Parts: sequence; C-alpha cells; structure tokens
Amino acid sequence: MRSPDPAVVQRAPFHPLLAKELWEVASGRALWTMLLIVCPLVGYSFFQAAALYSEASSAARDSPLLASGLSPFDGVLVPTFGALYVAVTLLFPFVAIRTLGREKETGALRLLVQLPYRVPTLITAKMTAIFGAWLAVVIPACSALAIWLMLGGHLYLPETLDLLLGHLLYGLLVGAIALFAASISESSATAAGEVEYFYGGRSDKSRSTSHREVLPLIYALAGRQAPTPIAGEDYPGYPLLANASPALAWFLGGLPLLIVVAWWWSRRPPQIAAQLIKHGGQP
Repeated sequence: MRSPDPAVVQRAPFHPLLAKELWEVASGRALWTMLLIVCPLVGYSFFQAAALYSEASSAARDSPLLASGLSPFDGVLVPTFGALYVAVTLLFPFVAIRTLGREKETGALRLLVQLPYRVPTLITAKMTAIFGAWLAVVIPACSALAIWLMLGGHLYLPETLDLLLGHLLYGLLVGAIALFAASISESSATAAGEVEYFYGGRSDKSRSTSHREVLPLIYALAGRQAPTPIAGEDYPGYPLLANASPALAWFLGGLPLLIVVAWWWSRRPPQIAAQLIKHGGQP
C-alpha cells in the first residue's frame, strides 16, 4: 500500500524513475524501428526538395522577380520536416504507448503506483521519456539542416526555431494522446486514440491531429470562419544551385548504421562491477 506519510513521497528521488522510463523507451523496438524508417523518408524528401529548389534557382538566376519566390523555409525545410510530420503522426504513438502499455500488460503498473511517487511525478517522468524519444526521432531532420548549411543554403534562425518548436509541440501532443489512449485501453494493441471535440453544445470526432483538419473542425464548432493569412513584405529570395545527391549516402547508409549500432548497444545486458562480484554483492 502507498505510504500515508507525505514526507516520504517528497523525499523520493526523481532520477531513478526517470532513468527507468528512459530505459523502457530505449530498450523497445518501436523507437529504433521508427528511426530506421525516418532516415530514408526524411533523406529522400530532403534530396527531392533540394533538387527542385536547385532547378528553380537555375531558372531564377537572372530574374530577380523569380528569385523573390525562392524561400528555403518553404522549399526545403517544410518538405523535409513534412516527412518527419508523417512519421510522427503514424509511428510515434507506438513509441509513446510503450511507456505505459507494456506496464499495464505485465502488471508492473500496479507495483509502480505503490512506490513513493505522486501521480503527477509519474506522468512527468513518462512525458520526459516521450520528449527524449522525440529528440532521437528529430535527429535525421536536424542533420538535414546541417547538410543544407554545408551546401551553402540559407537558414533564418527565428523561423527555423519556430518550425522546431511547432514540431516539438505536435510530437508532445501525439505522445500525450497516445499515453491517454494507453491508460484507458486494456493493451497496447487496442490503444487507438479518437479525439472528440465539444464546443457550445456541439461535438465532432476526428482521428487526425493535423492542424489542416483540426482547426477547420474547431472553427466550424464555434460557428466562425477561419482567418485569412496576412500578406507580408516583399521577400528577396535565396536561390541556390546545389547537388544534394551525396547526402543520400548519409541518410541511407551512415545514419542507419549508427542507429543499428546504438540499437545493439542498448540490447546489451548491464555489466556488474567486479568488486560487487568479489564481495558477494556488498559494496
């Protein structure tokens, strides 16, 4: 039974719980399988976006009017991170569900809630583990940004950080929904989240978390028209003639190889210190 002494709950260290949650995510197949899928998906999207951007830059080399329409954010970053968006939407829920679904299936959750931790602390640890998994998943897309800079491409820091923040919030949203679905499901296999929206006495359902579907749904429930985009200032454009073909070797060979090595290392059994074996487990 849970200890009734609140002081015991407050003295419980957080780092062992966090290490346990991070190990649960890292030791599962879902994260590593997703990483292996994300590498070619993001890499090919980046290659195609860079190739199309280079062709458009070639046509706009002598035309300032055409060059003003060349934005690395729209032409390269959005398509590259669009591949990440698809992967997070379809695959990341399986990574997040493991943080709770596995414990429910094995009965470990009943033991976990008896430890001297508050429920918000347990949720914080699981969401932190989900955040760590997202950081791993975003590595291929961030490497695409580094390759774009090495090719001589332009990146505007505020809008790039805004893009990363948006994908982070979306990843945490997907993880939170998956965690909630796992909490109300009997097993991981049945944890499919369907979101129901209520506003003003009206309701609607959707399985999508895309803003392209969710925002029109919310505005429709509120009985309001979606706002129109505000026109901005003239954009100078950043044309670039670059060959991104060598980057495919990184996304299809180098990075997947590193992921496989990291996967193998995470599956190794923990080593016991020699002094513990010598003294029979006594430090």
